Amino acid sequence: MNKTNAKISGAVAGIIIGIILLIFGFWKVMLILLVGAVGWYIGYLIDESKKNDHIDIE
Repeated sequence: MNKTNAKISGAVAGIIIGIILLIFGFWKVMLILLVGAVGWYIGYLIDESKKNDHIDIE
């Protein structure tokens, strides 16, 4: 991705986040982001545990 595409993507993401904040409100959006981050972290831990299942302890 070149610099122009990154600027456009950032602007579009900012506009979308702004609209979501206007619709739902600050604290509801923060709750959604928190729940999403916790879900991502749990998925990350599950993926990491699957990667390490093949290690043999001698």
